[in-house]
Amino acid sequence: MALTHASFGSSLRWLGAARLGGQLLSWVGTIWVMRLLVPGDYGLVAICTAVLAVATLVAELGFGAALVQAAAPTRDEIRSIFGASLLFAWFCAGALALGAPWLGTLFTAPEAVPMIRVAALTLVMSALATVPDAFLRREMAFRRISVIEFVSGVVATIVTVSMAVAGAGAWSLVVGPVVGTGVRVVLVLIVAQIWFLPSFRLGSARAMLGFGFKVALSRLASFVFGQADVLIGARVLSKPELGVYSIAMHLALLPLSKLMSVFNSVAFPAIAGMKRSAVDTKPLLLHGLRVVGHVVLPLLWGLCAVAPWLLPLLLGPSWTGAILPLQIVCLALPLRLVSVLLSTTLQGLGHAGLDLRNTITGVVLLPALFLAGSLRGAEGLLHYLEGKMGLKAGTNGEKFFLRETECLASCGTAPCFQINEDHYENLTRAKVDAILEKLS
Repeated sequence: MALTHASFGSSLRWLGAARLGGQLLSWVGTIWVMRLLVPGDYGLVAICTAVLAVATLVAELGFGAALVQAAAPTRDEIRSIFGASLLFAWFCAGALALGAPWLGTLFTAPEAVPMIRVAALTLVMSALATVPDAFLRREMAFRRISVIEFVSGVVATIVTVSMAVAGAGAWSLVVGPVVGTGVRVVLVLIVAQIWFLPSFRLGSARAMLGFGFKVALSRLASFVFGQADVLIGARVLSKPELGVYSIAMHLALLPLSKLMSVFNSVAFPAIAGMKRSAVDTKPLLLHGLRVVGHVVLPLLWGLCAVAPWLLPLLLGPSWTGAILPLQIVCLALPLRLVSVLLSTTLQGLGHAGLDLRNTITGVVLLPALFLAGSLRGAEGLLHYLEGKMGLKAGTNGEKFFLRETECLASCGTAPCFQINEDHYENLTRAKVDAILEKLS
């Protein structure tokens, strides 16, 4: 298909309209489900989602991107890509199922073990659609893709809400996306009408697999870049606290993830097609940056301004703890979206290695900063204790003397405090409440 600015605009409109319609329904469903579930349910699912996202990146290994970006893939190369996709998906799904108990222990969430195993089914199903989906995107057939995504999204939302209403709790957030994935795979196979038998002789597509491997590493690094807060939070926060934080992130991304996802979904095959046709890609990149500056930035900062009134109105008083995290996320998120846009551009131009180096730089820096921030939770805990006990640091109460000290030799298990001769580590608000209740 010859790429023109008209075809690019048409693809954006079709995919944007489909995702906007699906997102409006999803917003209604999400708010409905939030009012039925508790923060602890979202904490469990946040762990499950983070683990599955890593496995998905490894399983897909950039195979679809390699097919979209390749100049003229041969039949043998396509069959090899399909075979590699199936192999990696089966391997990752099996590893996830076997490793689920260890992950439950790691994140102190044994309830998440069966959820992780059920969610792993999406890996096996998605691999079946790798090749036909890549060819639909390569041909810029976003009109058909839009219909597929809308229908599968509607089905996922209906299943999620129905199960939540029926009392399924956190399971509604797991089963809904699994069913939606199955519907999407079936529709892609029917619509694309592209059939290849897999080949497990991977040498035929060595160059394409190399490109896909770099893309997958970059995506995996981007995931660590974007999900390190949840992974670290799963270790140092209580499940309700993690649920509050994950909802703050979800609400900040809710109006924008679809917008930027639409642009990036169309931009990658469009940039790859422009490179094949020797068309200048600079106008497309500038258009993306204008979208961030003119639409995304005002939307996020506006959400930051109205958060203290909006969250209690939409979600009820139990979610007021998400107000401050939501405001902080809204202020910082535009820069993250710009980095995603630049990453898509580099990959579309075939510079997967350069994109990988850029992403790894962020991966080295940000998780260390997140970890440092989580260990510096003593200040917030001190303020919580002051409010809970009705004391200021350095003053006496009826039963306690509250004092701030420089060091309790517990950097690796901070935040902590000491009561008489007893030392308490890895504290959260929930743990503090339990300790004080025993002493009262």
